[in-house]
Amino acid sequence: MNNEYTRHTELIDRLSDLCGIIPEYWDIFGKRRVADTEAKKSALTAMGLSVDTVEDTDAELKRLTSAAAQKFMEPVYIIPAESEKLCITVQVPLPQEGRRISFDWILSSESGDELTINKTDSPYEILWTYEFDNVLYAKVSVCLFSSNDMHPSPGYYHLELSCSSDETGSTLASSRVIIAPDQCYMPDSLKSIKRWGLMINLYALRTEKNIGIGNIGQLQDIIMKAAKLGSSFVGINPLNAIPNKAPFGISPYSPISRLYKNFLYLDLDSIAELVGLPEHQAMIRSEGFGAELEKLNRSNMIDYEKSASLKESALRMAFERFYTEHYLQSTQRSYEFKNYVSSQGWILRQYAAYMALSEYFADRNPEDVFSWMNWPEEYRDPNSHKVLEFTQENRKAILYWKYIQWLIDKQLGETTAVAERSGMDIGIYHDLAVGSVSNGSDIWSFRDIFALSMDTGAPPDDFNPDGQNWGFPPMMPDKMRESGYEYFIQTLRQNMRHCGAIRIDHALGMFRRYWIPKGRHARDGVYVRYPADDLFRIIALESTLNNTVVIAEDLGTIGENVTDTLQKYSALSYKLLYFQRNYPDPDFMMPESYPNMAICSVTTHDLPTLFGFWAGKDINLRRRLNIIKDEQELERAFTERLRDKRLLVDKLSDAGIDISGINAEITPKLCAAVYEFLSKTPCLLLALNLDDILGTMEQQNMPGTIDEHPNWRQKTEQTLKEIMGDALLKELAARFAATGRGLSINNTP
Repeated sequence: MNNEYTRHTELIDRLSDLCGIIPEYWDIFGKRRVADTEAKKSALTAMGLSVDTVEDTDAELKRLTSAAAQKFMEPVYIIPAESEKLCITVQVPLPQEGRRISFDWILSSESGDELTINKTDSPYEILWTYEFDNVLYAKVSVCLFSSNDMHPSPGYYHLELSCSSDETGSTLASSRVIIAPDQCYMPDSLKSIKRWGLMINLYALRTEKNIGIGNIGQLQDIIMKAAKLGSSFVGINPLNAIPNKAPFGISPYSPISRLYKNFLYLDLDSIAELVGLPEHQAMIRSEGFGAELEKLNRSNMIDYEKSASLKESALRMAFERFYTEHYLQSTQRSYEFKNYVSSQGWILRQYAAYMALSEYFADRNPEDVFSWMNWPEEYRDPNSHKVLEFTQENRKAILYWKYIQWLIDKQLGETTAVAERSGMDIGIYHDLAVGSVSNGSDIWSFRDIFALSMDTGAPPDDFNPDGQNWGFPPMMPDKMRESGYEYFIQTLRQNMRHCGAIRIDHALGMFRRYWIPKGRHARDGVYVRYPADDLFRIIALESTLNNTVVIAEDLGTIGENVTDTLQKYSALSYKLLYFQRNYPDPDFMMPESYPNMAICSVTTHDLPTLFGFWAGKDINLRRRLNIIKDEQELERAFTERLRDKRLLVDKLSDAGIDISGINAEITPKLCAAVYEFLSKTPCLLLALNLDDILGTMEQQNMPGTIDEHPNWRQKTEQTLKEIMGDALLKELAARFAATGRGLSINNTP
């Protein structure tokens, strides 16, 4: 029995290595962590492999090895645009000496109408040979374009390749070819002048006009006002579609789709169909609506469900008018809408069908309306006959959800135009969430690439000693490749629309992702390796196609080569004051020690605000939540925080910043000094957090909590008008205006 167990473990280890499961890693505390065999088995099972017995595991190992050895073509080829020759590699049985082999191919643009190139008998080179199952194979490099040919421009192409041999006959296969640049988009102007921008939580903005939650119209207002202060960008939380239902459906980082947006952010005043609409005017003048609106706007907390209900009532009216007066009449506005729908293709059709089906089955599933997993079995496959039948019989219901996304797209496009007219050289800084929930639209549409029995998360670290489980199923690297990275490409493309910069949350997941078996503790996870170079080349391609600066959030347990890879692809690193230390010494780094290719800031949504950090609000919260287990640990945390505050004040002084009058209490002067400290770094971008400017004490989100903390619900105490007139914001803007619209970076090492 022991020998069988040992044999099984050895096979699991070999299969895990073949499937990219990393056997060990070093945690943030410098401790070596070895992957647990049971966790490996869970990950392999989630990948669709049978590993319950020795025989099953051995059979899977042989099957994968055989498939890899005999594969003719890869499902996708990613070729550097700067390569002198554009070549692909294939595997073919090696013909006997003197026997002929030839390669013919057709390369077409994916649109089908831009490029079609047909070549016969292309030159090739045998790279090496190997034997498998008594057959001699050759790894062959087939040259599509030599240095004398005109290479296709960066983009996506469809390749059909045939291999003809006197011995084996003809083999035909197809693949996606991605020709990608070596670097992400980076305007020359950004390399000489540091830019600063304002980071806001759009949902938290307070005015008397909105329906209890911030909207795109307010974003336009804040962009115009921030631009006058010299801001080059305004950063916002993810706008992706969420259930809008507490407690689980309100996080902007837990979307049902990363492809489409939340209708709550629509500015109703800018929707043409609502202007002068009698039904809408009657609704907003009604006593009941007025009372609800006043209650929503006066509250310090967002009521997502009520705001969504009121807003959707208006949107339904708008759609009915659009459908009757434009869609059925084929007006110019209808033509614009149809162009948008056509450009979005099948992914919008799938999303709209998902939303319409969620409404259709809402009565059966009131507690979890948006979960396709609770629908009747025949509707769980988006390509099933029942779903096709539903879409044909409910065209208008599906059209409504397409209309909503068109409105959002139009308003975001107008916002980008506002930023450009205001003189912002970056504009909107979007945030791409790390994943989407398993019962949402994206997983319904692309389920084949997700490991549904696993969750994504992070191992224990300083701020989260129990680790984190984000509740998202991870994508499977091999399935991503087999699909030609379609979902990944669409996610980037949709989120880079109408923005000048994008922050990729948990960009470390491009290198390796922490898989946690469902039902297990976060510390029991394993890391799975991802094709970082493939993913970053695709990011670079979409970045250049959309003129979008890329910020790779690289906080957490960092593996090898991360920093070098980010620099290689011109993706900015993400540096927070709290973590920029001379580890293991807790002392803070001097400004000149920060990297150039980075954005710097004090904090982020998952960490304490500067005012909260100084007051120890996060420490008290972690004790209340029992993350800090006892009074002794609490005392140690406060002692370390007192040390950190002293170290930081000393570092401000060392950097030549005036700290006179600064004492143990947090003040606007201290806040200004901290951001002046960051302005002295060589980082290309500086993010000024609105919560710090306003003196907000509570952090926006406490990881690992659901309703124990008011996550994602806190509004700003000030109105938008008061925010933009804030004395501290104006003072910092004046300090930052040292050189044109940016900051001097003469101290770059």
